[in-house]
Amino acid sequence: MWLMSSPIIGDLICLAVRIGLWNESFAYQFAGAWWKVQTFKERREWRDYVAGEARHANRCWVKIRRAVFLIGDAELRSDVRRIRAPLLFFTGGRSGHRKHIKPTLEFLRREVPTARVVEVPDGIHDLEWQKPELVVRQALDFFGKSTTLHQEM
Repeated sequence: MWLMSSPIIGDLICLAVRIGLWNESFAYQFAGAWWKVQTFKERREWRDYVAGEARHANRCWVKIRRAVFLIGDAELRSDVRRIRAPLLFFTGGRSGHRKHIKPTLEFLRREVPTARVVEVPDGIHDLEWQKPELVVRQALDFFGKSTTLHQEM
């Protein structure tokens, strides 16, 4: 990752990401096991979604990664403990980020009484893309709304 921190080399790597050089690889990596069961159309849509996100790549991603994965969330814990609003946190069992967020999940369960952690065993990192109906249903249930959204509209 030191390469990404370098102004010229990091910018060139981000440029390669933004122009789509690794879109297929990123789509596969983020989808994980879900990739194997996707239809051709789903793979194309997923790849387009990932490509849209990758167009915004820049070196600040390195800083975010460092803050979240290397330093950890210790500095945020005192602030998070003060949360009193309902907090709904989704996590996929097949997410590539699973091992990194495990301490956060344990912390939320232990320290934030208004938090509900929804674990989807066969889910990936981007659950709203992979399982939108489940995410909407869980969110509506969490906030006390009817799960028959289409009837209310």
